[in-house]
Amino acid sequence: LPELSDEGFIDECLREHNRARSSVVPTASDMLHM
Repeated sequence: LPELSDEGFIDECLREHNRARSSVVPTASDMLHM
C-alpha cells in the first residue's frame, strides 16, 4: 500500500468511497463520517 500521507492515494480512496456510498440501496445517509 502507498503511504497514508500520499495525496493521490487519499484522493483515490475518497473518490472510491464516495462512489460506493452513493450507489448503495438503501441510501447511505445514516453512515458515520469517515
